[in-house]
Amino acid sequence: MTTANGAKITGATSPYVQMGLINGATYYYIVTAVNKDGESTPSPQVSATLSLPEPAGVTATPGNGRVTIAWTAVSGAASYNIYWSNTSGVTTANGTKIAGAASPYIQMD
Repeated sequence: MTTANGAKITGATSPYVQMGLINGATYYYIVTAVNKDGESTPSPQVSATLSLPEPAGVTATPGNGRVTIAWTAVSGAASYNIYWSNTSGVTTANGTKIAGAASPYIQMD
């Protein structure tokens, strides 16, 4: 990316937050300084690949024939998936998926 082929954001100050971007996409940036004499040479290029933050504060509370799973909501999340197993080491690849869960989710026996 260069100043010739990138989209210019004028009047930015540090830190600058760019909104309305797409999760999963990678964005590239360079920064220049501007004063009355003109524009500086660009900084080295940096990049960021956006991802939805992971849920925080996940808890599992046992009950009589059930487990209640709760977590803190993630801004921008449309729904949640829970993966479970009766053995340790559950992952998205080996767990049983419960799609479209809401917090708190109660799994019954």
